[in-house]
Amino acid sequence: MIDEVLREFMASKGQLQTILMEKYGINKNISAALNKEECEQIIDILDSEPITVKLIESFAEKNAGLRKNNASLGSRRYHAETKLSSLQSEYLELQESIKNIELLKSESSLRKQELQQETRKLEEDIQQVTTENKNLKTQLELLNQSNQNLTNVNLQLEKENEELKLLENELFLLQKEYRELQESIENIEILKSESALRKQELEQETRKLEEDIKRITKENKNLKTKVNTLSSNNQELTEANSQLQKDNRHLKNIVDQIRLQLTINMNSLLRLQDSEIRKGLIKLLQSIQG
Repeated sequence: MIDEVLREFMASKGQLQTILMEKYGINKNISAALNKEECEQIIDILDSEPITVKLIESFAEKNAGLRKNNASLGSRRYHAETKLSSLQSEYLELQESIKNIELLKSESSLRKQELQQETRKLEEDIQQVTTENKNLKTQLELLNQSNQNLTNVNLQLEKENEELKLLENELFLLQKEYRELQESIENIEILKSESALRKQELEQETRKLEEDIKRITKENKNLKTKVNTLSSNNQELTEANSQLQKDNRHLKNIVDQIRLQLTINMNSLLRLQDSEIRKGLIKLLQSIQG
């Protein structure tokens, strides 16, 4: 009864699959092919038929065993594939080694033929060298005689070489002095060109300074004129300011006199009996004094 109440509130197929999995051991992969109504029907059947539950449990145990067997077979298959890949690699390496051995065999036979040809050629060269040695001995005797003559000539040449060395030393010293003179002349020319350039720069700077002096002198004259003008204007303003201050003091005295006279007149009017006149005069007096 509780399961029926729970199923009434269940709104999804996934929740029904969870009940089948947790309560009856039916994997979600198996119940995925069923719709919601079929899942509810199976739950009703299992709730009402205990024998069906036992059958489902048996299927679940068998399914678990099959999963273990599949996992074991998968592992064995992976190891077998790994071993097959390793054997294939070794087979390819063996094929490559066989090819290399065949190449070495063909190369060794070719090398043997080449060595035989080289041996025959060396024998011919030895015979030729033997003949040439005989000729060289004859030539060596002639050369020894010529060498004696050359020795005498060489002694004479050594004496001449010593004299040439002395002359070369003198020539080296003269060349050194000549290079030093050339460097001195070049330095003098460089100094001349630098002094000419510096002279031109100084002349340009002098002209520029003269122009700046003229410009500053002109500006000073203009400034003096402006200063004089401003001084004159300042004097006029000072005089005008003094006159305005005098006028202001005079006006203030006049205003004070007017206020005093009005106050006296108003006080005399306030003594009258008419209240309206008195009120109006009070306002007027306050405005004047304020």
